[in-house]
Amino acid sequence: MRFEHGDSSHGGDPSDSMSECVVNVSHEEINAVARALRLVETPRNLAVLKEVLNTFCPNLLRKLQAFRDDSDGVGYLLLRAIPVDEPVCPTPSGLRTNEIELAPISERLLLAVASVLGEVISYEGEWEGALIHDVCPVRDHAESHSSMGSQEPLDIHTELVNLIPFEPLYVCLYCVRTSEETVARTQLLPLTTVVGCLPGRSVEALRRPEFGVSPPYSFTESASVPAISILSGFGKFERLAVELQSMHPITEGAARAWAELQSLCAGTAIINLELKSGDLLLMNNRRVAHGRAPFRAKYDGSDRWLLRVLARNSLWPQFASVDSNRRILKKDPAIFARLLAGSNTDS
Repeated sequence: MRFEHGDSSHGGDPSDSMSECVVNVSHEEINAVARALRLVETPRNLAVLKEVLNTFCPNLLRKLQAFRDDSDGVGYLLLRAIPVDEPVCPTPSGLRTNEIELAPISERLLLAVASVLGEVISYEGEWEGALIHDVCPVRDHAESHSSMGSQEPLDIHTELVNLIPFEPLYVCLYCVRTSEETVARTQLLPLTTVVGCLPGRSVEALRRPEFGVSPPYSFTESASVPAISILSGFGKFERLAVELQSMHPITEGAARAWAELQSLCAGTAIINLELKSGDLLLMNNRRVAHGRAPFRAKYDGSDRWLLRVLARNSLWPQFASVDSNRRILKKDPAIFARLLAGSNTDS
């Protein structure tokens, strides 16, 4: 893993100044967890997976709980030296057709970690409701600004900004494979950077609900979503909600602040992470936005491959828990109607 950062206010080596965000996991503990996870007979039973982590990895558990409880922190935590399945199967070329395990130990450990942070969730309209998402280049989507693209950047965003208050609170990315020939940098923009680097007038403009956003295709393709603010709340309740690709300002004041935010995202304030195999990046979706720089994909089974899991503090009544494996937000018109009504219930 390598940090790159151009903001001189951090001083010296950026990786030193952000060392509190990096945890080197104990080999003894994590290997004990891996051995136990191999014996789990129900690989999507989240309660069992969480209990394995509870039993065999107490030091990591404390780190995860501290990150979860640090609601006004920088918003991300990088765990290193997580076991990778050996041998690793080829990078997938598209969406999984079912819930089969492609990287059993990695996937079980990722679900266990996410279960410590909150309730693992998924969305019927995305990845067909799967709990585990493969983030890798797909040839037919090479030019898309999405997690399946490669030639174009995945623009800075918080996850499912157009689905507030049904968005995830945590985004967990585990690196199964990194390409030996090309670098695909994960990019981070913490809320603290937005507030600390932009002029006060721009910060105030970002707090006004004057930014339009495209509707979530997870629910509907032809409806308008109420304008939102990019910043809201204060202190431990402050949140960031941004999507460079789909948002647009609707007033002159918002347009000026939006232009400055875009410049910030295009400059040296962005944190660039080169994730390596065995790195697990945890993000508080309200405290840090993320994206990806473009890279060259080969589509030969050796491309960069991340696993993604989403979680939130609690399950909504609308999340249909069929069994311990599935927590899916359905494509329900009633849910979207509540969204359009401006529900601001906390997750």
